[in-house]
Order: sequence, then C-alpha cells, then structure tokens
Amino acid sequence: MLAMSDLQTLTGFSIMISGFSQLHCGLSVYHWQLVVYLTWFCSLTHLSCLTFLRNYLYNHPGERVWRLAGMVLLVVLLIIALLPTGNYGTGIGAADYAICSFKHLRPIQRNATETTDVRLNYASMVLSILLLGVSFMSRIVRLHKVLSVTLFSTCRRYLSKRARKQLRGMYTHCEQTGDRTLKRNKPRVRLLFRLFYYRPALAVFLAMRAVLDVWSSLALEVS
Repeated sequence: MLAMSDLQTLTGFSIMISGFSQLHCGLSVYHWQLVVYLTWFCSLTHLSCLTFLRNYLYNHPGERVWRLAGMVLLVVLLIIALLPTGNYGTGIGAADYAICSFKHLRPIQRNATETTDVRLNYASMVLSILLLGVSFMSRIVRLHKVLSVTLFSTCRRYLSKRARKQLRGMYTHCEQTGDRTLKRNKPRVRLLFRLFYYRPALAVFLAMRAVLDVWSSLALEVS
C-alpha cells in the first residue's frame, strides 16, 4: 500500500509536469483533458491509499509530512489544470490549442443554444475542484490523531453533555407544567408538552448524533 501511494504521487507529478511543459508546443485540448483525467485518477487513488494508511502514518509522522507535502503540490497543479476545462465542449474545440483556454477562464458562449452546455461544463469544473479540495482537507484532519480523534472526541463529549443536560431540563419542565394543572387535565397536558416540546428536541439530538457517527465513519470516507 505504501508503494502504491508513492507511485501514484510520482505518476501524477510526471503527468502534470509533462502536460505543462507541452502547452507551448501545441498541445491540444483533447490531450490536455487526458492529462487532467489521468492526474485526477492518480490523486484519487493516492487519497484512497491514505485512508488505509492512517494508523501507519499516526506512528510515522515524518513519512506523513512529506507525503502530505507532495499531495499539496499535486492538488495545486491539478486545480490549476482544471480551471480551463469549464470551457471545453462549448466555445473551444478538441483540436484547439490548450494554452489558449487558459486565457479565457470564464465560460465562453457563442450563441444562445450553448447556454446549457456552458453552465454544465462550468458547474462540473467547479464541483471537481470542490470535491478535490474537500477530500484533501478531510485527509489532513484524519491523518492527525490530535485533530481527528482527540479534539473531535473532546468537543463531541462536551456538546453531548450540554445537550443532554438541556433535554433533562426540558423533560423536568414538562413534568412540572403538568403538575400545575388540574388533576383531570394533568396526563393530557404532560402528553402535549412531551409531544410538541420535548420529543422534537430529542429527535434533533439523536439525528445530530447519527450524522456525526456517519461523518466520522470509514464508509463515508471511502465513498
């Protein structure tokens, strides 16, 4: 797994450097897209490797530092390479020079019929950059035990304790409100307060706990 991770980083660098070096030599838009797609695949494979190397990198902080440093450079190069792809398939053809697309980073619209294609391509480019950035930032957090385990667990325990204290107070308030009513209306008042006051708050609390469990799970990270 270590070898796979390092090879993907080196392969991504090689592809990116080769692509940028050929921009002034007439590299076409079509081949630039291939460069971007291959580097994208390398970066995602590397991020997947980091997911399963988490415990190893916890115990080897030196190796973690230079791997993350290499990934930062690769992500920056890939984001720069993705910027002009928002124009592809619309105002710029596959046989055009790729370097020309860097001069027009905004969507190019030649006529009204291209509006939908322009928006879709531009949205795809923005989504790709966001996905890459969020994935990388999440790996930085998860590869540091102080951030992903200690800090997260401490904050969660504190917030959970405060929330449970508030819920107990709300439940007690429902009971006390019912005690102040007439004896024949006491069960009905308690039921109404629990139904519209306490239970919605309890549902929100349990839903937030479920969201945090899913967010911190390995299944979500892999997906």
